[in-house]
Amino acid sequence: MARFKGWQDFFGTYIGEYDGRNAKLEIGDLKGDYAGPIFHIAFTELERGEVYVGTHAEKGNHGHIMSNITLKLKGGNNTVSWPKLFLHTWNSDFISGISTWNGIEFGMSFRRG
Repeated sequence: MARFKGWQDFFGTYIGEYDGRNAKLEIGDLKGDYAGPIFHIAFTELERGEVYVGTHAEKGNHGHIMSNITLKLKGGNNTVSWPKLFLHTWNSDFISGISTWNGIEFGMSFRRG
């Protein structure tokens, strides 16, 4: 039986790998006037000590998939782009996704920590 219930299942702190490097992902709720869910996302690339942050207003209709996420380097101009971030519906302690850099896709996976 699936454990997925809705957008709130994304909320939490996750530890995992970003193209094989240690990373941390934090997803929280951001209240706003937008009808859909709005997330605050903080991504830390632990080995490089880089922190990327942003807000994301999800426009998709699949409650377990976030699309077209862009996060900005805290204190800098670099960004990371994530075309897809999937919350696993059978075990919502897991998130995986795709990141793109220079038009090349890289994998990432996290487990609720």
